[in-house]
Amino acid sequence: LELDLIVNLGITTPKRFLVEKATATWCGYCPAGDLGVDTCYAQYPDQIVAVSHHTGDALDANTDYPSFYKVSGIPTSWLDRSGSSFNSEPKIYPTSLPGEVGARVSTTTSPVDIRLFNQFDPITREVTGVAIADFVDYAIGDLRIVVMVVEDGIVASQSNFFAGEAGHPFGNSP
Repeated sequence: LELDLIVNLGITTPKRFLVEKATATWCGYCPAGDLGVDTCYAQYPDQIVAVSHHTGDALDANTDYPSFYKVSGIPTSWLDRSGSSFNSEPKIYPTSLPGEVGARVSTTTSPVDIRLFNQFDPITREVTGVAIADFVDYAIGDLRIVVMVVEDGIVASQSNFFAGEAGHPFGNSP
């Protein structure tokens, strides 16, 4: 006799939302995408993980990204990989992200708590990491852990079609 028993002890963990944004330094409308992501961070600082994917510029790290996600225009974004080629939910214009996250954040918990530990060796330039998944509730379906190595704090010249536009948050930026 083999028995699998899963017991939920009333433990839940907050859901963290993955926000992926398609952008480019040459795109004059792309600074507006930062507004949506920044607003999400301000409202839900512990529940947002954001990644910017550049296309067609010097920061473009993966030339397959636009075709895989069927990017037809930028800026655009996805919440938890929705709108990708494996999900029919529409892509989200980045300034709509706060409303999309807000509609889900209070009602969505995660069946798994994921903790990441990493270390960077500046001499060998190697990154090592460990992902620990603690299941706190029953989970069903195709479950995956995706690990991305990202670089933070990159500074590049950005086109800005909002420059000089009175009242716009980026109106005073070049």
